[in-house]
Amino acid sequence: MAELQFPNYPQALDTHIGINNVEYVFDGVKWIQKGGGRGGDGGAGVHLGPFPPSDPKTGDLWIDDNYYIYVFDGSWIEVGKNPDPYIPGYSQLP
Repeated sequence: MAELQFPNYPQALDTHIGINNVEYVFDGVKWIQKGGGRGGDGGAGVHLGPFPPSDPKTGDLWIDDNYYIYVFDGSWIEVGKNPDPYIPGYSQLP
């Protein structure tokens, strides 16, 4: 089976098309499967953009254009903000 090869030094909200045309998004810390993601294990979907998706499922994540992160639990609940990778001195590397 082929190994996933992600780009070096991604920026928050970068996307990457992996094996079998599965799309991933970098959340500023790690790569997450974009959209769908609800395979047999019922995992959450991840949505990016200025507006929340119109048909969310419980546990779905939404990252808006200002890097705020929300989780859906009957309504959208703000759970944090991704660090802005463009702040001077910001580094993803330890």
